[in-house]
Amino acid sequence: MKTNVYKKLSIILPTFNSGGKVINTLKSLAEQVLDQVYAYEVLVIDNNSSDDTKAVVENFMKIYPGIFHYHFQPEQGRGNAVNKGIEQARGEVMAITDDDCVIDSHWANNILDTFNSKNIDLLTGKIIAVFQEKLPQWLDPNLIHGPFCNINAGDVYFENDEKKLSFAGANMAFTKEGVAKYGNFTLLFGRGEDVVFFDRWVKAGARFGYAPNAIVNHINYPNRVTKDYVKKWYFLAGTGQGLTLKNSGLNKIRSFWGVPFWIYKKMIVHGLNVVRFYLTQPARSYFHRTKVYHCAGTFSYIWGNE
Repeated sequence: MKTNVYKKLSIILPTFNSGGKVINTLKSLAEQVLDQVYAYEVLVIDNNSSDDTKAVVENFMKIYPGIFHYHFQPEQGRGNAVNKGIEQARGEVMAITDDDCVIDSHWANNILDTFNSKNIDLLTGKIIAVFQEKLPQWLDPNLIHGPFCNINAGDVYFENDEKKLSFAGANMAFTKEGVAKYGNFTLLFGRGEDVVFFDRWVKAGARFGYAPNAIVNHINYPNRVTKDYVKKWYFLAGTGQGLTLKNSGLNKIRSFWGVPFWIYKKMIVHGLNVVRFYLTQPARSYFHRTKVYHCAGTFSYIWGNE
């Protein structure tokens, strides 16, 4: 039986040089609809921007006094920005989203409702990928989820099922008690801090849930719908997997040159499928190529940190 009642949500919004696009995110956060017993704040963490981000946020602070707060974090990196937000948060529950998202108006309320009705430490929800232009032939967002934050685990709430769930920093919430018990973000300069965070908490015994009514729309601008962006995203995400493997104790896993055998097998299988589907199913072929990039990132991290 729950003994705590969570009444305030601190929303952490890291941003870097996004003065133009972050306006849409701030508008959607300003329009949150909450029950009278709840309250929320938005902590915008400026990660050393050189554009007009500060002026944009200060304008929202004038229009919505007490809701928006600006904090400057000169040390770049998402982990640094999130940890700055955790440090400044006054809510019993904290949520993270991105500066290229438009948030459902009941997102904050549904997060607090879920934490108050379920015995969990960590929560994620549905992330809907929105594209502004027609997709290229090589891209199927139903196959390639991560770079575009296309995460949908269905319309039914569930808990503690890692196989059904992918955590992403665009839609993640956790309790202040959990941070005290399990720790804050690991500083990893690339991709995968959210995955490493989730993995560390779960391995330490944290309970997690998926709330389908906690919805975020992730806007994918045309400059992201490129092969170069996807390649970099998966490679850096692979470095996050490398860190997770190192932390879990590679000496306990059957490996060759420090890399688990299953990583070699995975890379070979996906490499063969790149060729297999190259002419007939270009989107499926490219999906397998992204898995090769991910494995390459894992190799790079493990070998670079021996």
